[in-house]
Amino acid sequence: MPLFVTEQDVIVIEVCYLEENGQLKFLEEGDDSCQKPQVETFTFRRPNWSDNRLMMADSMFIDPTSGAPVLDPYRFIDRKMKILLKEWTLKVGDEKLPVTGDNIDKLDAALINYLNRALDAKLTPPVEEAPKQ
Repeated sequence: MPLFVTEQDVIVIEVCYLEENGQLKFLEEGDDSCQKPQVETFTFRRPNWSDNRLMMADSMFIDPTSGAPVLDPYRFIDRKMKILLKEWTLKVGDEKLPVTGDNIDKLDAALINYLNRALDAKLTPPVEEAPKQ
């Protein structure tokens, strides 16, 4: 992973899902428990320092009782999606649906939560154990 983040540094997340009894069921990569899953692709830009500052600043509020800054996790996820999500394969009929803040707001909450977890997993490098002495 380069130290300097450019617009071409993207993270692609494929979402494989089924609709069962009116609920979305997300399948992990390699899960072959379904015969005909639906697949959509979401492309995110890798965040740079400016993106991180903006997401944090837009997600904070001051607790009126203590005066301490508090992070609103839902606002943080909202800002992350709206800043980093750049492309998707979603369509309405035969027309590609544009990635806009309003359209992101209309996505199913379960999908947003799934994308957030998947994006965090791809952005967080694995932790290596310290060598034993």
